[in-house]
Amino acid sequence: MSYQTGFSFAVEAEGGGSRVEMSSYGLCVVDFDLPLLGEPYTETVDVPGKVGGYSYTNNPRPAELTLYCVVEGTTNADMRSKIDSVGAALVATTKYQIHIDGEADYWIGKRISGIQSGRYYGGMRACRFEIIFICENPTPQSVGA
Repeated sequence: MSYQTGFSFAVEAEGGGSRVEMSSYGLCVVDFDLPLLGEPYTETVDVPGKVGGYSYTNNPRPAELTLYCVVEGTTNADMRSKIDSVGAALVATTKYQIHIDGEADYWIGKRISGIQSGRYYGGMRACRFEIIFICENPTPQSVGA
């Protein structure tokens, strides 16, 4: 990872699977938006024969985890090839444990965004894009728990 002071992340398919270090695809994370404490939501259920309903606070709403990424390459085609490889490695229908460098915990989510090449930075030959995951339980999970 040579892009400024970035870091990487790894994914591991839920229910077993090998851990994939995304830096092996030339990917570098330069910023992120992590869900730390989900927004609770209240649900009301009507009870037959009773006036009013029963309200209770349920689990937190799902939240998005966004990773702002950069790949470097010698040509635009090289960068597009790396982005295509990242997209193939992150299957949208698979639920992953998402381990971010420097974070003690991990998140569980599915990729919900397309992976599209964003801005190409000319002389540096770098391309910025984002990857968005949806976390059904936005609370970080403890490693080893």
